[in-house]
Amino acid sequence: MDRTNATTATAPSTASADLVRIKNERDAAYAEYQNKGSNDKELYNKYDRLRKEYLQKANSLGNLSSSPSSGGLTKAQLQQKKAELEIQIRTSENSIRDLQNKINSLNAGVSIAASRSADNMAMQKELDLAQTEYENVKSRYDAAMNNKVAPMDDFRQILFGQPAVEPEPSKRIIILGLAGMTMFVFCCIAIIFLEYIDVSIKTPSQYLKVIELKLLSVINKLNPKKGANLDEVFASEDAKDKSGNTFREHIRKLRYEIEKSGHKIFLITSARPGEGKSTIIKALAHSFSLSKKKILIPDTNFPNNTLTKEFEAAETLEEYADGNAGIEKLRRIISKTNIEHVDIIGSKGGNYTPAEVLADQNVLQQLPVLASVYDYIFWKVRR
Repeated sequence: MDRTNATTATAPSTASADLVRIKNERDAAYAEYQNKGSNDKELYNKYDRLRKEYLQKANSLGNLSSSPSSGGLTKAQLQQKKAELEIQIRTSENSIRDLQNKINSLNAGVSIAASRSADNMAMQKELDLAQTEYENVKSRYDAAMNNKVAPMDDFRQILFGQPAVEPEPSKRIIILGLAGMTMFVFCCIAIIFLEYIDVSIKTPSQYLKVIELKLLSVINKLNPKKGANLDEVFASEDAKDKSGNTFREHIRKLRYEIEKSGHKIFLITSARPGEGKSTIIKALAHSFSLSKKKILIPDTNFPNNTLTKEFEAAETLEEYADGNAGIEKLRRIISKTNIEHVDIIGSKGGNYTPAEVLADQNVLQQLPVLASVYDYIFWKVRR
């Protein structure tokens, strides 16, 4: 095995030197390919060419060593073959490591791509929307350019618009005037319509047309804001108080009509509450008291006995039931008022009528007896 025959040792030693050279070139090409990021196609082709050449040299060297003419392998040949096999093993291991690195990098790229898929989809939608808008604008631009070159409706702009030298009038005054006139006409029509459908009696002439009764007098309404105190109205001599002076004149006319009638007992009533029954009675009482006339006021307005409360009279009207009593017994149920020569018969009040609460022999049956003592009796009752 240690023989050194020139014919058997020269050729393998030369092939081994070429094999080592090719191996070094192959390793250098592979290292350069990795250093440049494993993306250079030319370096990879160079590495692949040297690898194939190395495999061919190694195969040819193995065939030469195992030829029958050699008479068996020498020790040097076996060591050379061992070295070549070790080189192949290391090359395969390097190839395996390279493939494993590529597999790892591909797996990392897949995970990164999965995390970016949502962003890619959103960007793709935005890209599609932008593309659609661009195509729409481009189509409109193309249509405008085509219309400018060859208009389809034979329309072409020949002048450019210029701003006016002076602003146009706003006509605000005219509009406000027309609006005011319109509202005035509308209000007039509304007032006329409301007056047309209103059937209430507001003037004495309307009363005479609707109610076929004699109208004794017309009384104006006192202003409650200024204070409708009858004591002050009849005691005041202020010429500027036109409302109070007019009220006194109307009461005097009504008093004249009462005196002219020749009657002494008068029933004062109304269809609704709060229409001035108590005010008229008190005003007449004031007016007659100035003439020293004796006045009696039986307060039979049970639902609203304001006269009894204002004059603080004794509530005796419902309790009287003596039909044969004289004037002396009747004086027991009569109360004085703060108006001179004016008396009142007070009531308890309640939601009932005189016919429901008074006895058969009540004080109203004694009015003729009372009329012999008093000049006038004003009987207040709610209808």
